Amino acid sequence: APPKGGTPAGASLHPKVRLSTTVGDLVIELDAEAAPNTVLHFADFVESGYYDGTIFHRVVRGISGSMVQGGGYTPDMVEKPQSLRTTIQGEGGPGLENLKYTVGLAKPTVAMDPSVTQFFVNMADNASHKQRSDPLSRTVFGRIVDGSDVLDKIYNTELTTHPKYAEGR
Repeated sequence: APPKGGTPAGASLHPKVRLSTTVGDLVIELDAEAAPNTVLHFADFVESGYYDGTIFHRVVRGISGSMVQGGGYTPDMVEKPQSLRTTIQGEGGPGLENLKYTVGLAKPTVAMDPSVTQFFVNMADNASHKQRSDPLSRTVFGRIVDGSDVLDKIYNTELTTHPKYAEGR
């Protein structure tokens, strides 16, 4: 097993993950050099099949940023159960910034939340989302290297609010 926060010997510091959606595929290049713990955390969920059957459930267009978010809900807007995982802290600081088509782990609601599964793709340069070493920060850990047109389709789709998603908000 690799050391905690490390990368297995011979493994790429920039592996790629293909996500298939109903409107096409996109490829994320992960950056284990800039965010090693976050990449391992995300890769664990990818390899376990956790993201199978999830959707991009949130589109944000506006002053506070522009992004699409996925990784936590099924098409009928049921939140997918989250299993206990190794805790994850924000890995802000030098490295990737919240620029258009970069990918980050959604902001946890409590520090060191082990169940953070949701991720987002910046659809603009979101300068207000600064990388910080704060455990509640959004850590950017990759970038889209293929399929930006797919994200543009998702981002520009007609928006509605599903009643199940709106409950309690």
